[in-house]
Amino acid sequence: MKVVVARAKGSLINAADLLVVPVIAAEKSTGKGALVSFSKESQTILRQLDDAAGGILIETLTHYDFKPSPGKRFDIHLAGTHKVIRLAGIDKLALTSEESLDDWRKLGGDARNAGASHKAKKIAVILPHTTLSATIIGAIAEGALLSRYEYTTYKKPKSRNGNDVKEFLIIGEDLSLRGLQPVISEAEYRAQAVSLARDLVNCPPNDLQPADLVKAARAVANSARSRLSLQVLDKTKLARLGAGAILAVGKGAETGPYMLHLTLRS
Repeated sequence: MKVVVARAKGSLINAADLLVVPVIAAEKSTGKGALVSFSKESQTILRQLDDAAGGILIETLTHYDFKPSPGKRFDIHLAGTHKVIRLAGIDKLALTSEESLDDWRKLGGDARNAGASHKAKKIAVILPHTTLSATIIGAIAEGALLSRYEYTTYKKPKSRNGNDVKEFLIIGEDLSLRGLQPVISEAEYRAQAVSLARDLVNCPPNDLQPADLVKAARAVANSARSRLSLQVLDKTKLARLGAGAILAVGKGAETGPYMLHLTLRS
């Protein structure tokens, strides 16, 4: 799945098969209408989508009396098309607080999973009309990538029958694209690292001997993008260090113990 950050162009309704709109509740609802419970940032996007969809969005919100709240989701299927608009409630504090990065990761993962459920080839997360930090955008991408994780060592991967999401877009009108590609690259790197950690944790201990962990660490340290250097201490080197406790515990295993020393190069 390719993750792309782009500035909004043309009609948002044509951006993807699944459109995910983070929506925020208004601090105070005044007046009448389906959108009064939404913040001004959310109302702007929802009106654009409603105009492009022929009024079905506001009509549906009115019928179901949907009001946004953090974590709440609401899907609107556009008649005569395969398109779906998903409203994803978020806390207003998440717009400015980097302490809420997990909320954005969850939003990204939920968007990707919803896309797979709806058999969408392309997903677009349409950001609010406000300035968001690059860290938040990276968190959305990381969550989407992590949601694809499967532990398949002892089973066949799930058959996607060509229905897997091909492209994950993060779109915003006020988005500054400068410097965002390294952020997406870092999100991809983080997702790969977390997936590796999950694989190692999920592996039964009888199939992950100390020597196997050494092999995994070497593969990471020797990868092209790695800034890690690895020092492996076997039982001979551990004895020289006087690491008696480690050696004593290691005597209970079929293979000798190792200590791995990974250093991050600047």
